[in-house]
Amino acid sequence: PDVRALIRQVLEDEKINVRTAADGVYALESLKVMVPDLILLDLMMPRMDGFEVLNLLQKNKAWSKIPVIIITAKTLKPSEREYLNNRVETIIKKEGMSADMVLEKVALAVKRHGVKKR
Repeated sequence: PDVRALIRQVLEDEKINVRTAADGVYALESLKVMVPDLILLDLMMPRMDGFEVLNLLQKNKAWSKIPVIIITAKTLKPSEREYLNNRVETIIKKEGMSADMVLEKVALAVKRHGVKKR
């Protein structure tokens, strides 16, 4: 929740519309209402992890083209990294980085993907 709030604040300061979800189930429900320009996804969430969210995104034609940026503290196994490399735009590892460094990487990744500003 703290990282999600920090990221939200940084992006809103850049005049980017942000919608957050506390877990994968809620995130997928919100996609039925509005398809975003970009998804920032944590792999470790309650009820449904990020891997399952990615699987369901890929299975839905309307969602499969949404760029996804992973933000995670999870130590990835080689097989998980390979799986993600084929499905996401960027992986930002929180481990060993300050909050400011994570926020800077998120802001750069969002800018690179040309997310529309308000």
